[in-house]
Amino acid sequence: MLDTNVLDALADSPDAIAAAIRRITAGEIALVITHVQRDQFAGANEWKRTAVAEIPFEMVTTFGVVTKVSCTNMARLAGRGSLDPFQTGGKGKMTDALVGLTAAEGDMVLVTNDDALFKKATAAGVETWRPPRLIEFLVA
Repeated sequence: MLDTNVLDALADSPDAIAAAIRRITAGEIALVITHVQRDQFAGANEWKRTAVAEIPFEMVTTFGVVTKVSCTNMARLAGRGSLDPFQTGGKGKMTDALVGLTAAEGDMVLVTNDDALFKKATAAGVETWRPPRLIEFLVA
């Protein structure tokens, strides 16, 4: 599961982009996002969007629903309090909670450059990486 800030790191690494495309096409890996990352990255500058546009990301539904964040056709209901371990701040950070919970429920590695989300997800038992580790993994 890639946090939106990881897409920035990928955009800065043509070698990682090429490796990601090659490894996804070969069926070796999947780079997973939700509508949350898609929607956030839509606001990124054009060169970043263009740089990662060829990567065939796998989009999954979020595990959990947050008012004014979730697309109802791209979200599954979660139990009350399920988002709590992943909340990193105020209402604006509920996107992090959705990403963290979705990674946890999908048994996915979470890749983020956000310190608070990294700490919360790790404490909740989610395997969590920083972007340089992902890039190293991709090009290995």
